[in-house]
Amino acid sequence: MHPVSAHPSRAFGAAKHMQRIDMNTNGLLALGVSEIVARDTGKLIGYAFVEANSKGFFERWLLYTNPRNEFDVRAAPAAMAGWSLADWQEKVPELWQPNSYYVWAQAKVYQHGQTYDGVTWSEIPAGANLPLPLYPGRGGAPFQLDWDGCFFPSLWQGQLCGYGFVLNGLNQSESAEYWLLPAGYAPTNASMSVAPNPQHQAASVDAFVQFANQQWGTGATFCITGCTNYKETEPPLKP
Repeated sequence: MHPVSAHPSRAFGAAKHMQRIDMNTNGLLALGVSEIVARDTGKLIGYAFVEANSKGFFERWLLYTNPRNEFDVRAAPAAMAGWSLADWQEKVPELWQPNSYYVWAQAKVYQHGQTYDGVTWSEIPAGANLPLPLYPGRGGAPFQLDWDGCFFPSLWQGQLCGYGFVLNGLNQSESAEYWLLPAGYAPTNASMSVAPNPQHQAASVDAFVQFANQQWGTGATFCITGCTNYKETEPPLKP
């Protein structure tokens, strides 16, 4: 299986995203700080900070190792629970470890049945009609999630299962993530897991959208996330 050769910016037409988002019920993570831990050992491997913006959600990930599409998310310590963005940016140098990874990620959120830029999402648009990811203006290579052949990771919250597709992999300046969240999924920093799922595969974004449309229905959410990343001995100047 070969990587998808078409870059999102060339494969899909641009689209504006102005729909109001319910910040309490949509998106992958809860607002504020979460801990990222290894699924097999429970060892702390990083943190994420999420804030709402006009496009959906802006995520900042500080990772001490490459999770390789497998990690758990849990609530941050009480001392970090009320952090603002300014607090996060001030503390990143203290949390930093040499050769850590830093990810800036913009997630756009689309709900089943809602209308965005004149298009009602009764199904997930495909091809040129699928909105483009938005990439934050930072440089680096994508290390938050890793393109893994044709398989795509699953996201678990209790008995609820969502699915993701990662376009591009290591040593690329940008990567994109596409997430299908099932009805009933609630953003939380206390109970969410991501793991590889060899039972499902897709060779392209369109193939993943075709799969996602089979699961698409009332209450479902589709997230399109653009990631740009950083890996250096020292932390970024403006995390």
